[in-house]
Amino acid sequence: MFTVPDTFTTSSGETIHDNDGHATEDMTVAGVLAKSYNTGLVQIGDTISDETRYNYMTEFGLGSKTGIELPAESAGILSDYTTWDNRTRYTTMFGQGWAATTLQLAQIGATIGNGGVYVPAHIIDSTISPDGQETPTVVGDSHRVISEDSADTMLQMMQAVTDPQSTGYYARVEGYNIAGKTGTAQVADENGNLTKRVGTFVGVIPAEDPQIAVAVVVYNPAGAGYGGEVAAPVFSDVAGFAVRQLGIPPSTVPLYKYPWFAYEMGSNANG
Repeated sequence: MFTVPDTFTTSSGETIHDNDGHATEDMTVAGVLAKSYNTGLVQIGDTISDETRYNYMTEFGLGSKTGIELPAESAGILSDYTTWDNRTRYTTMFGQGWAATTLQLAQIGATIGNGGVYVPAHIIDSTISPDGQETPTVVGDSHRVISEDSADTMLQMMQAVTDPQSTGYYARVEGYNIAGKTGTAQVADENGNLTKRVGTFVGVIPAEDPQIAVAVVVYNPAGAGYGGEVAAPVFSDVAGFAVRQLGIPPSTVPLYKYPWFAYEMGSNANG
């Protein structure tokens, strides 16, 4: 449980704000994720060392190319934790202080959906020579990032993203459980001023047995640019088409929801 205000000052004097004002609540990790509160995320992030967090980020593929068979791929931006200043160590906990490609975001979702195992991305299964010899595409080795239990727990926490009170309601696909996460960030313009926005949504479907991972990134959208408003609907369209095209059957279990607030802890978590 964490006490989550809309403005939080860390023990080292850094002040972190949420995008919108809200009452101070005693919340679970699942609730902090569902509401996407920066002030809660920095408290959660502070329970491990910068080195440990950085190692997880690199194991998930941040800061390095995926190796997919496409030209000019970017590695994104992730500086070594030894160079983080006091504020950067906190902003890296909720998505600032580093940058990722859309494919890297999808790879993180896919890794969680794959039981915590990172599988290198590729668009070509194999090549066939003129004489009929088939050669599988080799793009690197798979590796475990988090335990299977941790991946399952994370998927369950991410399922409530489509709850009407969460940030990703518009990502829902009729008949299917979704596990996902919204994102909204400021983007620097050519002068270095944070005048632009980017909205994201990353998710897997169906949540109880993930088959597809989808990442959506929308730059400079109209309005506030929240990921839940501009990227989540695109996820719904793409994921909905994909499950129909691939013949993936609908979910047969109810959407899982952990308690979000302290006052819910005595109630049924499977509401």
